[in-house]
Amino acid sequence: METSPGAGSGSDSISGEPSGSPDLLTVQAETDHTSAVDQVDSIERRLQLIEQALGRLDDCTYSSCQNCGRDLDDAVLAEDPTTSTCVACAGESAPSDIGRSTLDRPRWSSEPGR
Repeated sequence: METSPGAGSGSDSISGEPSGSPDLLTVQAETDHTSAVDQVDSIERRLQLIEQALGRLDDCTYSSCQNCGRDLDDAVLAEDPTTSTCVACAGESAPSDIGRSTLDRPRWSSEPGR
């Protein structure tokens, strides 16, 4: 009687990988799950920013900086309608925060002059 390759050798007869190690499908499923969770978190953060912007519209404070009260640049608001701070106030918190809202999101650029 002949045995199949890998049988009894401590490896998976289908993949040839050692028994007990995660197979490619398991690793891919875990990666896909992590990616999906990250996407959901990102969408939830973005939704929170949108809800905050809508609240500022209701309060008639949408186009004002939430820190200093100065008017926000129209170009900045057009680029990202959830912006809540002016470039000057964002620059005071940290150089990496310039052009960012209170939560992570893509950077925007503004034209100088305001």
